[in-house]
This record gives sequence, structure tokens and C-alpha cells, in this order.
Amino acid sequence: MRGSYPQIRAFIADMLVTIPAVALVDMIIKREDIKSGRLEVRLSLNLYLNQ
Repeated sequence: MRGSYPQIRAFIADMLVTIPAVALVDMIIKREDIKSGRLEVRLSLNLYLNQ
């Protein structure tokens, strides 16, 4: 996903509240240069379901 830090943080917070069975396992953050406010983020998630 791409966006600013506040946008990405808000998305993750909303997702974890909306879907309690989701766990954030890993996050990789990249940006083109130090001055860029736009981030590229790769999230790894686990979804836990009852059988």
C-alpha cells in the first residue's frame, strides 16, 4: 500500500479494531528519499478463525 505515515497508521488501527481476528505480523516500510512524505508499505497479516 502507499500513503503518508498518518494514513497508513490510521488504516492499520482501523483494521485491527474492525477485525479483531487479524494480527499484524510484519511490516516493511520504504520511501523514495528522505524528503518524501509518501511511503510504500508491505504488511504481513494473519487471520485467526474458529473451525
